[in-house]
Parts: sequence; C-alpha cells; structure tokens
Amino acid sequence: MEVDLDGGGSSDEVAVRPGSSRRPAKRLAPAESPSSEAVVKLELENGLTFVAESLGTTRAVSMGVWVPIGSRDEDDAQAGRAHFIEHLVFKGTERRSALDIAREIDACGGDLNAFTTKELTCYYVRVLDEYLPLAVDLLADITSNATFEESEVETERAVVFEEIRASLDDAASSAHEFFNEVFWQGHPLGRPIAGSLESVAQLDRASLLGAFQSHYGAGNMVVAAAGNCDPNRLADMVLDRFGDLRQARRVRSEAPGPPRSVLAVQRRLSEEAHVFIGVPGLRRDDPRRFPLMYLNQILGGSMSSRLFQEVREKRGLAYSVYSFSDQYRDCGCYGVYAATSADRTREVLDVLRNEISRMSTGEISQEEFERARGHLLGAVVLGDEDPGAKMSRLGRAEIALGSPLSLEDIIAEIEGVTPDEVRDLAKSLLDRAPTTTVVVGPFDEASGSRFLAGEEHFEYSEFSPS
Repeated sequence: MEVDLDGGGSSDEVAVRPGSSRRPAKRLAPAESPSSEAVVKLELENGLTFVAESLGTTRAVSMGVWVPIGSRDEDDAQAGRAHFIEHLVFKGTERRSALDIAREIDACGGDLNAFTTKELTCYYVRVLDEYLPLAVDLLADITSNATFEESEVETERAVVFEEIRASLDDAASSAHEFFNEVFWQGHPLGRPIAGSLESVAQLDRASLLGAFQSHYGAGNMVVAAAGNCDPNRLADMVLDRFGDLRQARRVRSEAPGPPRSVLAVQRRLSEEAHVFIGVPGLRRDDPRRFPLMYLNQILGGSMSSRLFQEVREKRGLAYSVYSFSDQYRDCGCYGVYAATSADRTREVLDVLRNEISRMSTGEISQEEFERARGHLLGAVVLGDEDPGAKMSRLGRAEIALGSPLSLEDIIAEIEGVTPDEVRDLAKSLLDRAPTTTVVVGPFDEASGSRFLAGEEHFEYSEFSPS
C-alpha cells in the first residue's frame, strides 16, 4: 500500500506495438530525492511518476500501476464503477484476449491481479526477474488499451453481482459496511466499494469505457516496482511502454460533513452480534499517524492489547475483537470492533466503552509503550522482506504523500515517537469525541434502544439483502 533488468537472461527490449505514434518521453530529475539511495524516483515528461527500489536478495520482482481513483470518487448513480473497471481491464485489450492475458502470466509462473479501495485502484504483477519485460508490457497493455467489449461487460457484471451477494451473505462484512454507512452519513466513503446490485446494473459500456479513458493516463498514474531489478534500466522500459499515455482527468470528491453522536441498531436474524464504536480519526498525511500506530497497538492491535486481554482472554466475551484506523486524504475514522453472542452484547459494549474511556485519559505505561514499539518495528521490518510489500509501500506513499518512503524513513519515524505524543493523541482523539456506535444483530427496536449511553441520537433499521 523493486539487479539485472532481464535477470541475466535475454536483453531484448519490449517491442513497440505496430502503428504507435508516441512522442518520445523524457526522464526528468525528481523534485525531491528519496532518503534511501536504493529508491529511484523519476517524473516522465508526460506526467507519469515512476518509483522503484532494488532488492538483490530475491529472484522476484513486483510491479504495480497505481491510479488515485476509488469508490469515493463516484456519485450514487455510478457506485461501483471503479471496481467494475478493475474487473474489465483483465477482459481483453487491442492486442490480447482475456485468455491470452491469463495464459501469458501463467506460462511464466507469475501472478497478475488488482484491487480497488475507496481512494485508489492498483494493478500489480509478481514475476521472476527474467520475465520483467513481459510484466511491464502486460501492465501497460491492460491499463492503457483495454477494450471493454460488450459481451465481456455483461459476463463480468454477473461476476460482480455474485461478489456483492457474497458480501451481503457474510454477516461480519455486511455489518462493517453498515458501520461505514452510518459513520460517513451519506458521503461516498460510506458506500461499499463494489456498489450495489442496483447501481452496478445501471452501468453501461459507454460510461465504463469513458471513465477508464478519462481517468487512466499520464498525470494520474504511479508505476512502482521492487525486487531483483535495476531501477534505472527498468525506468527505460517504463518510458518505452508507458511513454504515449493519454492525459488523464483527476477527480476529487468533497470532504465528509461534521461528525455526530449516534447509536444505530440494525436488526439481522443471527446468533451473533457485531458491535462497533467509532470516532473521527486522522487523515492519511497527518504527522500524528505514527503516534496513532502506537495507540492502536496498545488498545486493540495485537494479542497483548487491552481489548484482546480484557474482552477475550479475561472475560471470554468474543472471539474477534480489535481496533482499527481508516485514513483518507481529508479525513479518518478510528474505531473498535467485537463480535459476540447476542445475549452478551450489552456487556461487550460496556467493556469497549470503558477501555476507550480509560485510554482517553492518556493512561499508558512505559511497559505498554515499549512493547508496542517492539511490535511495530518488528512487523514493519518483517513485512518489508517481500518485494510485493515494498512495492505497495512505495506506491501508496507516492499516492498519499507525493514522495516514496524508504524502510529507513518509517523506522526512524516509529523510533522517534515519544510516550507523551501517544498520550496527547489519545486524549485529543478519544476524550469527549462524537461517537458512532453501531450494533447489528437479532434486536428489535425496544431492545436496541437499551444500548444507548448518554445523549446519542438513536436510529433503528432492518437488514435488507438487496
């Protein structure tokens, strides 16, 4: 959320497709040099950003095309469009059929996949270094030349329908979507990334292809890579294959409205209840995001966290309990979650509220702080061993911050956090904050209202699988 370019094998360059009339792209020196000498960042003349990191201890290379367009950049009638486009990109280009794409990546033992979030879409490939020319060509082809044939649109629409239905059938996933809906109060951040059955049914080929051609292009793409590659030689390949990109149009939705205090209960017939408590969090570029990592770790980020120990280990109230942080370009949400039996919902709510209240006082011991630091540093370093994780770090940082973060940068930021910074953040984030409480389970309106605490506004609804 990367040294030989050809892996010691063929040095053949990827051929330019017949009929291409591209104007040669040029490298431009990066405006800001990355702090790690292993990280190379280049701005192409056409506006494409390229960032890569060499890792000589592996034969693998991971590469991704990052597009800062997600589900929050859609209006209600377009809900699910970015995710639908992500599916269709793999269904054929001017040069390859969907079967060709699958066969080419399978033949080299690689992986080609994609994902859509609320703020971005990423297409990524993982191959042995000797197949890097193919990886570059495949990614450039599908993200530039997908054709969106009408028959493929209809076939893939049925696939997306099944994905949406599977999410609705999953009680935990559906409960999370309901929490987002309540917390974000009608803003696109509160909608499912895949959209709804109704919205996806209305998306036609013309609108999908138009959005793809408008949003996928130079000035709106980051190409990131990590693994057994020479970043400078890889840059030449990217210049060749991505040099004639069309110019893209950036889309940005407005920020959500002010938060509120609410208890929302949704009736869903099941044995289990899902409980959420959320407060306004930090935006993704907030300098306090590193103290937030400590706070999250201490409250509910691991088996030694307060929530896990109090809710699961001491009381046996839940199997799944944790805290979470969702950070976006202009806002954020920080919250806690637990799944429990319906008859213990009130007790779980009380414990969650009590632990949030205790954390809001800034009561954090030195032992907790040091344990969180050790966990964070270990997790960051171990997670970065994989080329795919490195590539994701580079791509996400470039999209979020406009600059790639090296592993050394992240370690330095984590080590630089002080206990007082974590305590101050806990107080400012959790003390008297507007609280969104959501309970999903087999409760009627009268029983649901008994979960109220304080001056919360009460809302009640029933789950509908549509």
